[in-house]
Amino acid sequence: SRLVPELTTIPADAEPPAVPDRSVGAGRPQPTRPMTFTGIIGTVCMFPLRAIIAACVALRIHPNTLTLVGVILNVGAAWALGLHRFVLAGVVMICANIFDFIDGKVAHRLQMQSPFGAFWDSTLDRFSDLALLVGLIFLYTRLDRSDYVMVASLALVFSIMTSYARARAESLIAKCKVGFMERPERIVLFMIGAFTNRMAGILWVILVLSVLIWMSKSEPHPVRPLLAYPPHNSETVMVHIAGLVVGVVLMLTQ
Repeated sequence: SRLVPELTTIPADAEPPAVPDRSVGAGRPQPTRPMTFTGIIGTVCMFPLRAIIAACVALRIHPNTLTLVGVILNVGAAWALGLHRFVLAGVVMICANIFDFIDGKVAHRLQMQSPFGAFWDSTLDRFSDLALLVGLIFLYTRLDRSDYVMVASLALVFSIMTSYARARAESLIAKCKVGFMERPERIVLFMIGAFTNRMAGILWVILVLSVLIWMSKSEPHPVRPLLAYPPHNSETVMVHIAGLVVGVVLMLTQ
């Protein structure tokens, strides 16, 4: 007689067997995207920053102390700018902005976030911006360059207005992340001007774009401002390019 196979009972709550994936390319290793140049730079720079953050966390350094150290270093950079020692100022600005970068990370790791900490950080950031521009005003006063004293003074005014417009707008709406020339971009431009000895042209870039961005932040909500960043249309792109071209030409001809 034929052998009858033994039947096995499957529990009712058992999961169904997995169906093998037979789609094209299944089982093959997926190609990894090549890392961009910016990504490589960011990865390399994060190694020492992670070590500094870990050391601050291990020592339980208060984030507000780190913020204060960054401001003191920025005042030192302003002093170097006032003495026309641009390379030294650029190096000090890099050190200062390391502290400005890690204070929030350390606060998160130590669970020390607080409304006062956010207020302290934002207020001292404004002080740092003003100190750098005051240093440049002092420099051009010593050099008897009244034209660049005026440019630096106007850049100071509209830098304050850009920050104030954003703060005032965010008291009315949820977020106002509009415009290119905010504090991180200004700091990067200061560093470029310091290391290339083209600070006068950089001031023109900061001034022109700060005026335009302040105008964009002053647009009534919910009208989309012309200078929104990232760019939303060709007009926005052209305005950003025009501002940068003006600055580059002035840098090369000063």
